[in-house]
Amino acid sequence: MASTQQTELFNTFYHYRLGEGEIATLFDIASEGIPASEISISTLIDSIRFSEESFTDLKSAVQGSTLANRNKPWPNVELEAGSVASGHLVKITLNSDVAHINVAGADTNWVHGRTARLSEYLESHAGSKTSRKDEPKILFLFLIMFLVIAGFWIFKTQDADTVRECLARAKKSEETKLFLNWSMAIMLGGGLIAVLVMWLRYRDSKTQLRTNGVVTTGSWWSRASIGDRIAAIGVPIAAIAAIATVMSALSDTFGKK
Repeated sequence: MASTQQTELFNTFYHYRLGEGEIATLFDIASEGIPASEISISTLIDSIRFSEESFTDLKSAVQGSTLANRNKPWPNVELEAGSVASGHLVKITLNSDVAHINVAGADTNWVHGRTARLSEYLESHAGSKTSRKDEPKILFLFLIMFLVIAGFWIFKTQDADTVRECLARAKKSEETKLFLNWSMAIMLGGGLIAVLVMWLRYRDSKTQLRTNGVVTTGSWWSRASIGDRIAAIGVPIAAIAAIATVMSALSDTFGKK
């Protein structure tokens, strides 16, 4: 009995950006040198499985179906090229969250080489082996931290109970800390701006799978929506203006005895 020992590599990628052209190229790389008869490309839409030998044929099959959402982006697409018996097997699963790449074969060099090419292609289209799913929580904690610091900085006094007393105390103070307070204001404003920019970049980094369309290229700013651009400009300006207003109201001192 012939040995079935094989080398097998498995990788997962997040945050990739693939349009129909990039998907076709990825599948071409995966199935290079494998007979068409051993290639199956499929998608599962509304509990109906479509399967063809090429991505182009699969698109035609879906668009020619009676599905109500046949012209919308598919939620997933899979490729299986080769077989265990032939000694070359590549499986790719793409969905709206992650991409799974599985390459197996009797030839170790072929397995590593094919895996490297597929990984390089996904990484060139924003694919990452690290998930950023916890980043929103981290950004939220940073935002809370900045707001808490700002609250203590603005309202805390040693023996005053009200904001009015705090203001009166600041006006009467002989000790001026103008540089310190403007430095704090700049730090807080800069922190809020950094959190906002990081949030917009996180939103832009989400996986995009456009099986019947294209994905935009360029920097995250060029891909941002009009609303996100307005927020990126308007919110920092509003934050800086608010800080400047507080500083002016406290007579440029904030000094405390």
